[in-house]
Formats: sequence, structure tokens, C-alpha cells
Amino acid sequence: MFGRITRFITVAMSAVFMLVLFSAPTQAQDKILVGLSFSDFETPRWSQENEIMTAALEEMGYAVVSQQASHDPKTQNDQISNMITQGAKAIIIVAQDADAAATAVDEAAKEGVIVIAYDRLIATPSISAYITFGLEKVGNGQADGVLKALGFDPENPGPTDEWTTDNPVKIVKLEGDPGDNNAKFFEAGQDEVLQPFLDAGLVEIVARQTSLTGMKPTL
Repeated sequence: MFGRITRFITVAMSAVFMLVLFSAPTQAQDKILVGLSFSDFETPRWSQENEIMTAALEEMGYAVVSQQASHDPKTQNDQISNMITQGAKAIIIVAQDADAAATAVDEAAKEGVIVIAYDRLIATPSISAYITFGLEKVGNGQADGVLKALGFDPENPGPTDEWTTDNPVKIVKLEGDPGDNNAKFFEAGQDEVLQPFLDAGLVEIVARQTSLTGMKPTL
């Protein structure tokens, strides 16, 4: 897993390098500044990837400023604005809120700053690139793990000693932060794996929280 993340980050760093190389003149004395804007560091992967990104960029010869917003969209936008003021030529953003971050991205684009949406799509055409991975596959894996923990074979939607059509598994689905564009793809991946078990009457979704409607019972 760590190896896949490292390769994923290498792609992001290569994208930054190429975009900045062709858009920003080389400076004889001052290093080009790149900003890293993370939604939070409470999520372990973000602090780890911040360290990897920072090291990779510095090895390429860039100066780096990195900040995290503690899950606050306004704080993140303010931090991005500050990076622009500091003279950042490119900013990589892990957005807390895809819609809210668009305001800061549009501001950056007006100043000629290259913005790369990393892992989470930002809702504006002003981004220069979007780097992510197989999002629906993540949802596939989540549902697959739940089914296996319940004793099912995800490849064979048949009953178990405990779960039958007379006693189906009752599932409540929590489908994510409305500001996280990835959530809908995770949801689609989950539903793809669960659907054969729903059709067989072995799984029943009794309620689901969607990003738009909140918690709703399933009728």
C-alpha cells in the first residue's frame, strides 16, 4: 500500500515539475515556491504524504510551504490566499470542501498560479490538473471487506449459516462528507458489490446517509 502511495505521489510531483517548468521562468537566485494545502493532518496519510511531497519537491530544487486546515474550508482558503501572497507558483490542494475550495483556486488562477487538485476533485475548471486513483475500486474493497467479515463469499451471493433470506443482514450506509467529491464514487463502488446480495435477499439496506439528503430510511 505504501509503495502505491509513493508512486502516486511521484506522479503528482512530476506533474508539478512539468507544469511549473513550462510556465514559470527559472530564477537564478530564488527557488520557485510550491504550496501544499492539506485538509487536515488528523488523517494519518496526509501527514505522511506531506513529508514525502516536501522531500521530493525540495530534492527537485523547489522551496516548499505546507499547511493543513484542520477540516475548516475557510481556513484552507485563507491559507491558499496566503501562499499566493508569498509568491507560490504552484499549489497542490487536498480540498476539505470541493465547492468552497473553488473560490481560492479561481483566485490563484487569476494570479497565474498552477493548481493541482490532489486526490479530491475541486469544482472549477481553473485547476491545471487532477490526480487521483481508482475511486470506485476503493468502494468495491470496502463492501468486499464488510461481506467477508459477515461470513459471505463476495464472489458467490449465497446464504450462510447465520444469514438467509429469512434473516438478512441489515445495513446502515454512511456515505460521506458532502464536500468530498470522492464519496459518491466510493458509494457507487460499494453498491456494485452489494447489489447481488440485495437482489438475493441476503442483505437489506435499512437506512442510508447521502451527501445531499442526510440520513433517510430505505423504504
